Amino acid sequence: MTSRRWTTPAPSSEPRTIRVGAMFPRGITSLDTTISYSRTAGGLTVGMNKILSEKILTNTNFTFTFFFDQCNEAQSAGGAISLIKDSNVDVIIGPACSSSVSMAATIGAFYNFPVFAWSTVLSAELSNTQQYPTLASTSISTYTLVQALGEVFKVFEWNEFAFFYAVVIDNASPRCAYIQADMDSYVSTNDNMTMVYKRDTSGDSISQLRTSLRRMKSQARIIVTCYEFPNDKRNFMAAALDEGMTTNDYVFIFIQTVQLGFGEGVSGAVPFWVSTTATPDGRDNEIKKACEKVLIVDLQQLPDGIDSFYEQAKSAMFQWPINCVKDDCPPSNITKQAVYLADTFYMYALAVNRTIRQYPNDSNAFRNGTLIHSNVIGSFNGYSGTVKMNNNGTREPTINIIGLDGSGNQKVFFIIERKDNSTSNIIPQFQDEKVVWANRGGIRPLSHPVCDFDGSACPPSFLEANLAYVIGAIALIIAFLTILCLVIYYSIRVRQENRRKMDELWQIPFVRLVKPDEKDRDLTKSSRSMLSSISSTSTKLTHTSKKDTEHFDFYLFDKETIVGKKHASRPKFSEHDHVVFRAMQQLNHDNLCRFIGLSMDGPMYLSLWRYCSRGCLRVCVRDTIFC
Repeated sequence: MTSRRWTTPAPSSEPRTIRVGAMFPRGITSLDTTISYSRTAGGLTVGMNKILSEKILTNTNFTFTFFFDQCNEAQSAGGAISLIKDSNVDVIIGPACSSSVSMAATIGAFYNFPVFAWSTVLSAELSNTQQYPTLASTSISTYTLVQALGEVFKVFEWNEFAFFYAVVIDNASPRCAYIQADMDSYVSTNDNMTMVYKRDTSGDSISQLRTSLRRMKSQARIIVTCYEFPNDKRNFMAAALDEGMTTNDYVFIFIQTVQLGFGEGVSGAVPFWVSTTATPDGRDNEIKKACEKVLIVDLQQLPDGIDSFYEQAKSAMFQWPINCVKDDCPPSNITKQAVYLADTFYMYALAVNRTIRQYPNDSNAFRNGTLIHSNVIGSFNGYSGTVKMNNNGTREPTINIIGLDGSGNQKVFFIIERKDNSTSNIIPQFQDEKVVWANRGGIRPLSHPVCDFDGSACPPSFLEANLAYVIGAIALIIAFLTILCLVIYYSIRVRQENRRKMDELWQIPFVRLVKPDEKDRDLTKSSRSMLSSISSTSTKLTHTSKKDTEHFDFYLFDKETIVGKKHASRPKFSEHDHVVFRAMQQLNHDNLCRFIGLSMDGPMYLSLWRYCSRGCLRVCVRDTIFC
């Protein structure tokens, strides 16, 4: 424990001296990036400079005594007593770990002594004014994050969820341990929220996470998580991706306090989907795509210009009253927890100022813990943003609900302002809710499927209830149609075959037409002479008495004499013509020269007719009366 004194100018009367006791952890590796002395103590000096520049406490001197409680409950209790009794300080600024704060605040309650804790978040148990009536803090209660989650559920009409979390055992400030306890408490007092599945996944591999998610599938669609490290968030989304759960049916909600959202587009931040291992797995892009199904409940980002604060706080580490040496000097940048330290000290000064004005004649009023606690109510512009303090001595936070828009960019969808210890002001940052669900076709997901998780809540459709009968009927119809088609096809083929065969009767191949040879003609002539001598009145003609002419040829076809009329043209015949030819070919009478058919594959078209030896009707009439 060390003590240092710094005196402000005293314009007239004897200056007042306020002895400040400050508690920090120092030299603890797990706290080096958050609340360690070397990374935060400069915030105390920055807060003091603001108090002096704004003349919050005039004619006042400050002295500082530092105690390193190491986030250990026993040391915190002993340190609080030592600061109050031995160092005779007027206020304790700190500690920064919830467990240590509870011990110091208990000591403060016993002595009615003001204790002003600092950190980003503290356990909700510290908001109990009955147990800790002299404790105040600009830190955020973890319970308010769970309350914000409840507001989101009300807006989107969700009521069932699964909860996955990981507790960092060796962390002196296990935020997710507090949040999971707050979750149990909140759900038990709210009928509109039901936690259907809960699992601690500390140390789980991606394979083990997949197993847990697989078991959870049949119970929830809204999945709430609390992970303190980016790699844990990345592994969880990788497991969900591998399980096929990054669909429009599921919503993943990450509760966190890093004030960065996804880290996308934030200066100096790395999005949690980016692998930071020595051997990246190459899945960054697909995990970012999966994060389109993620909403983040996070504290409001620190104001613009915060980098100037960090520079001042870092410089202050090398100045009075800190004057760091060696390991106590910041190894790199100041952490954001220093911001809350500065605001806490500034808030204390405001409360002391009000108390002194209320009790100007009470020289010990600024050591009265309950009086000072009652004067922290109000608001001011701090380094961490607008600080609104309620009558519990706790901060009413501003919480952002963040997601990725349709272009994959980080976007704040809601701002939730906590007020009155019980209600919230929810401020949408959009005109149409479809903006929130742009990556889901604009449709809000349900926490409980309409037909339940296994579809049993919806009556089966007629098709589902009578599937066997429907399949049988369809099979019969298909069989009937198949048979009908086959019958029709067969009928058509038979008709086509019949027509083809009937067409073959009148379509005479030219090769089947035989020209009579000369010997046949001589024999025929002799026979005719003999017949003429027997009957001089016979004038019947044979084909041998005819010679081919310009328009006619004579042939033998199937041992029958026929005559073929020559046709110079080669017309194309329609089906109607075929019908006529078939009818003509079948027409037969003794008084007709029967139509034999057509020969269309020879040198020229020939219409073939049975040869009448007595000649045509005109010749017959000319030569004899009765033919």
